[in-house]
Amino acid sequence: MHYLIDPGKPAQNGKVERSHRSDQETFYDRNTFRTLKELKKKIRIWNE
Repeated sequence: MHYLIDPGKPAQNGKVERSHRSDQETFYDRNTFRTLKELKKKIRIWNE
């Protein structure tokens, strides 16, 4: 099910917000990439 939350209320969507934080800490903060192709390759490896 897809629904919109009120602007400025991330607590209404805690599971997704936590997932975004985890992705940031475990992937984006630890990797660099210059192209979309390079990003996709690193994400594919990270998801394995």
